Order: sequence, then C-alpha cells, then structure tokens
Amino acid sequence: MPTTLLEQNLALSGFYEENPLDFKLIDPDGEELLYIVNNSFPGTTHYLLIENNTDDEVVIKELVKETGSFLADIRPGKDNYHFELRFRPGTLSFGHFGWITVGNADWRIKPWRWDGQAAIDAGIVPGAISLFLLYIDGRERLAIPPLGTFILPIQNVKAGPDGGSRGSRVELHYEMAPLDPVTGKRFMLPQPTDQPVPAGATLHHRQQRLNVLNNQGGRNLPMDASFVSSNTI
Repeated sequence: MPTTLLEQNLALSGFYEENPLDFKLIDPDGEELLYIVNNSFPGTTHYLLIENNTDDEVVIKELVKETGSFLADIRPGKDNYHFELRFRPGTLSFGHFGWITVGNADWRIKPWRWDGQAAIDAGIVPGAISLFLLYIDGRERLAIPPLGTFILPIQNVKAGPDGGSRGSRVELHYEMAPLDPVTGKRFMLPQPTDQPVPAGATLHHRQQRLNVLNNQGGRNLPMDASFVSSNTI
C-alpha cells in the first residue's frame, strides 16, 4: 500500500492511465437510483456523467475538415459505439428497454439484449442489456477538456420489477487510443476515416453500483382529507 505522498501520486497516475474516464448514471436529483414505475408511466430521465480523469483532452470525435468529418458508419451497435452502458439481467424492464432514447439529436442509441450465441461469444451473461451510444454529428467536434465532464441525458428508463427494491450495477465500456505524442490528445474510437489515430487502442470499462427503488402506485390518493368541524384556522 502506498505510504508517502509521492507513492500515492504515482499510484493515482497509474490508475488514471488505466482508467482515463470515469462515469456516473444519476437521476434528476443526482442520486444513483433507477425506478420501478407503473406500466402507464413512460419512464424517467437519467443523466450519464462522463468524467475525464486525465490532464489531456479526450476527443470523442475530431473535426478534420471544415466541410465536415463523418464516421464511416453512423449506426450504433455492439461493434460501433463511443460509449456502452451495460446493465445486469433484470435491472432494466425487458418489456420497455427498447423505448429508451437519448436526449441529444447529435447522438444515436441502440438498446440491445444479449442472448444466444452473441452473448456466449462475448462472454456476457445472457439477459444483460446494453445501450450503445454513438456521436454522429459530422460538422462539430466533440471533446472532454482535461479534468472536465460531459453530460448526456438518457430518457424513458424503467427498472425491471422482479425482485422489488434492490441493489444492482451498471458498467461503462469504451475504446481509446494511446496518448498522441504529436497532438497531446487522447482519441476515442471510432473516429472519422480521415483522422489518424495512434495504434494500440485499448478497451476500458468502469463499474458503478445502482439502487433500484420501487416507485409504483397512483399519483393521487383515492381519498379526501379535511379538518373536523371547520377548514378554517
């Protein structure tokens, strides 16, 4: 265990090199909660908070040409994403996860349930659900400044009802090239075809604990209330 301040700083530097990004998935109140809600309710909005742990700019997508720099494929999926949020089986409502959207027109989302041979080949527990997020705007670059943050709204999120209130986990997966010694930037993948990226990209992942809260029930209680004898104080 590091004991001196120098050893602690070196340990943190190594940790951040292995984990250049961190994340949180939070509700509108900043809590790490998912909600079980009534079937008639569309679901809740959550926020994906991405934190840059490094002193370098992290480029989600570079703009190489002023006329625009586009990805070769703008369809998000298990082989084409900037961020993947992966939930344990049963964490999200199976009947509603396909309705999840991203609250930013520059991004696309692909909800995906891992089953069958695809789950086996990837070494993922069948029934896990991934949300693949891809930045598709070809005319604007997107980067996270050193030690900065980036927020993306995720809409219509419903927790699975089985098991009631409970604990669970969500994982963030992404791919990033090594630090570019020429530009001093860290490039995420994918990038436009005309953007050179250092070889040796690495898959990274982080994990966050979530609490699932049962929030079912009517918004209005089926009763009236009043003071006895008079409603005047």
